[in-house]
Amino acid sequence: MYLDKASAQEIGKKQGTYITLSIKGVKLLNSEIQLKEMLVLTKTLSHLLKRKKIKDEDMGLVVGLGNRMITPDALGPLAVEQVIVTNHLFKLKDDSVSEGYRKVTALSPGVMGVTGIETSDIITSVVKKVKPDFVIVIDALAAKDSSRLGTTIQLTDTGIHPGSGVGNIREELSEEKLGIPVIALGIPTVVDTATIVNNTFNYVMYYFGREVNNEHRLKNKLITSHEVKKHEGLSEADQLTEEGVKTLFGQFGSLPEEEKEVIFHDILQMTNQNMIVTPKDIDRNIEDMAKIIASSINGALHEDLSNQEQIYFTK
Repeated sequence: MYLDKASAQEIGKKQGTYITLSIKGVKLLNSEIQLKEMLVLTKTLSHLLKRKKIKDEDMGLVVGLGNRMITPDALGPLAVEQVIVTNHLFKLKDDSVSEGYRKVTALSPGVMGVTGIETSDIITSVVKKVKPDFVIVIDALAAKDSSRLGTTIQLTDTGIHPGSGVGNIREELSEEKLGIPVIALGIPTVVDTATIVNNTFNYVMYYFGREVNNEHRLKNKLITSHEVKKHEGLSEADQLTEEGVKTLFGQFGSLPEEEKEVIFHDILQMTNQNMIVTPKDIDRNIEDMAKIIASSINGALHEDLSNQEQIYFTK
């Protein structure tokens, strides 16, 4: 999705391209699905590079943001470890560098809490010294919906604010800041409890909506009791009517989504119970997430990497 200037101002975002890809292979632990998702991400990333008019001979800097020692924040560093770096070989004029490979550098700058240095200062200094033509930034994200944890990959050419999802906002990394195109991609790996509570409240409303709707359908013989039992899961299709929401949940239920989440956030803050949480199997999933992203970057940056399956399963 491309946001023009007017649309971006209306929703409070920067002008540019925003893409969200759905991934299921990580949670399902299915390597075949992960491979297909990696190929889609490779094509999407290649498309973004072309949109930014990045040429095959341009040098790229891949940056992995995050703390390697904290599992849900290790996506960037883990992915960078698997990126195929070639710049030093070009400098050495190594004969092993064939056509179809571009100059690629990589950096994992750590976090300010460990280095004592603003992450953007490290990256800005490297950009000035190494002079890459574009930057790809990888980061773990905070989800605004708990169902998106480990199930979506988000891409944008507008840059990134490291740490913004958990209230630890650092200086942005963007084309305006670095002077070269910046493409950011990441996967939500954490969510705060206020978001979980808000999502759960919505599911409660969907639950009552389904019960009310099913009772109406049974009464009018539109469905059978067997079909009611067979129905699983909750979705927006089970929404209550506006009148039903007011009857069951009063004025609070009718509040806009953003206002309800603010209230939940304030309550949890006052009771010192607002926490950042991550899925219990994050240690197993984070490696697959890093592999998908790294393999996609390798495929998008190096044309000669035609055997994507071999690269994906052996890295």
